[in-house]
Amino acid sequence: MNKHYTASEIASFSRWYLDDWPVFCWTADYGLFVAAMPRGSVWRCNIYNNAQLINAMAAGMLPALALLLGVPAACCLLFSWRGARRLQTIAAGLATVADGGTIRLPTDGFAGELADTVNRTSEQLRRRNEIIARRDDARTSWIAGVSHDVRTPLALILGWAEQLEQDTALPAAARQKACGIRTQSEKLRALIEDLNLTSKLQYGAQPLRCQPTQAGPLLRRLAAEFCDSPLAASCTVALEIAPDADKAILDADAALLARAVENLLHNAACHNPGPVQVQLSAVRTGKILRITIADDGAGYPPAVLHALQTGEAGENTPHILGLHVVEQIIHAHGGTAAFARNTPRGAKAVLVLPVTEDPAAR
Repeated sequence: MNKHYTASEIASFSRWYLDDWPVFCWTADYGLFVAAMPRGSVWRCNIYNNAQLINAMAAGMLPALALLLGVPAACCLLFSWRGARRLQTIAAGLATVADGGTIRLPTDGFAGELADTVNRTSEQLRRRNEIIARRDDARTSWIAGVSHDVRTPLALILGWAEQLEQDTALPAAARQKACGIRTQSEKLRALIEDLNLTSKLQYGAQPLRCQPTQAGPLLRRLAAEFCDSPLAASCTVALEIAPDADKAILDADAALLARAVENLLHNAACHNPGPVQVQLSAVRTGKILRITIADDGAGYPPAVLHALQTGEAGENTPHILGLHVVEQIIHAHGGTAAFARNTPRGAKAVLVLPVTEDPAAR
């Protein structure tokens, strides 16, 4: 490189390039120190501008930056607000559908597809509920109508069968047949009553007339009535009530609760061959009264236990309407009913009911 440069050349390359070499210059005691960078590695240029313009640009940079950030932020907030309102409308519609209502949401906007799905779901549920309501009304009306139409001729059959059974002028075989007619008619009457009761309990048409009821006297009365009935000929009842259970106060419909216990006692007497020993007991644990009806008979068939414990009834499941009525009555009182095999043999039903200490409840 040329070692001698004029003052104008030195002034030129100190600010830009020296033969396309980007150079940097420093003053030293011996003169000028020049350092070069590889060609093409650094760009060197000087920018000149008006000071007022630079100051104005610096002063306006912050507002411009705020504007650039504020506009997108405002747009995001606006769209989020509109989206949140639309989603709130859909959420309110879903709550209405969950409560059994019918809705019609607008289907425009980004949530239009979701709103349309909710609308179609609401319409399907409305149609299904209408079908179920018509079916339930028809079922209830049919049961009530059949019960009403059957009750009068059934009463006549029972009366005539009882007269024939007690007519000493008839042969013994005829009187025995009359006894069978009366027994089967009584079973039919009980079945009709169970059908009516389970239908009313299922659809809330059976009001609970709850009053403070002492457990001990109620259970003793039921055991005494059962012992005085014809069923006691093939079934004996042993009553065992703990002292604290005897004084337990139940907020219950005494008639319905008695119906549940009677159904279990009748099952023990009617569904077991030969003499059966039934144990009716009651114990109290805190705020809970546990009533147990256990016998030493044949026990519940496996199909019956499966249907009672799982709620699934198969084609060959035996008749369990009476036990289903027991479940419904106990559940209506806020309790639970459990059915199992007794040890070492027989059937056992455990009724768990809440105890109230307030005699003025309800």
